[in-house]
Amino acid sequence: MARAINKLVAQRAGGTGGALIVERELKLLPMEQTYSRVNGVWNLSAEQGNLGTFFISNVRVVWYANLAENFNVSIPYLQVGWGPVGAAIVLS
Repeated sequence: MARAINKLVAQRAGGTGGALIVERELKLLPMEQTYSRVNGVWNLSAEQGNLGTFFISNVRVVWYANLAENFNVSIPYLQVGWGPVGAAIVLS
């Protein structure tokens, strides 16, 4: 798992990550396993929310907008802070 996290961090730092989502499926890193896929998850980071899909893996959490796969976020667990706000997960 450390190898997959190191690759993800290096890709993000160098801007060489490429596509995260291909045909509505998460492009997995080496040794990464998807644990859960949740449809109908809202991104409320702006005044207007975006409906999308959320993936949980052994390395990271990934969200992408259903209407535009290139509107996405991938956050390795090293950068996740958990804090309850109603029925939400807050990633900082």
